[in-house]
Amino acid sequence: MSWTIPCYGREIEAIREGNEESGAGYGPEDDFKYRFRKGDVLEPVVDLMLYWGKKEWKGPKTLKGMMRDMSPLPRRLRRLVGNYRTAMIPMRSIPDEDLRRMGSDLKYVLGILKCTSSRKQYEQYILENREYFARIPRSAVDVIDVFTNIGDIRSRLQYEWNQDNGEEETDMCKALEDIKKHEMKKGVKVGRKQGIEQGERLGTLKTLCALVNDGLLKADEAARRANLSKKAFGMEMKKAGYR
Repeated sequence: MSWTIPCYGREIEAIREGNEESGAGYGPEDDFKYRFRKGDVLEPVVDLMLYWGKKEWKGPKTLKGMMRDMSPLPRRLRRLVGNYRTAMIPMRSIPDEDLRRMGSDLKYVLGILKCTSSRKQYEQYILENREYFARIPRSAVDVIDVFTNIGDIRSRLQYEWNQDNGEEETDMCKALEDIKKHEMKKGVKVGRKQGIEQGERLGTLKTLCALVNDGLLKADEAARRANLSKKAFGMEMKKAGYR
């Protein structure tokens, strides 16, 4: 749950090693056995838990919250059990005004994560922040890809090396525009095909109705060829002006 204890442990080890390498002397108030002097101090460590999930966090936030029920223990004994509280930051719930004050890539990564409930919303967010997303670093794309379903966008990204910052960059805005163009062309193609099929079907129905009306084809057979029930074919006959 917490990295604080390991961090303090590494600090202690660094102090011990430093005392040993420097040949530090130890007085009566120092701990010679553990190579730790009275004046040696630890740097404070702030323990933060960054929560990236969409749903509200309902897990434990303290060390005691991870323990079994201690009610059977005497109250005095329970007070002796150590506890540790972790400060949790729900990353998707950071207020917009706080995001606007950020100056790193995290500002835009968190901004798009707040829009993941709607494809339309995060596409709009990308286009509204074109200045950044037109040259977004690969590292930021990787983070977004972990928490957001952008597989279709990522498959169209092309990266270029930026000599100034030593990192690969890409244009997510162009990828979005390419997808929209592709979908538009696909829609036109599908619509044209459906129109042709509809026209062919109407032509077939018209021919079948005329054959039935002229007594050259039975209504049952015409309905079968049209893939319709006899009643539905009768309605098509009426639409075509036949009785």
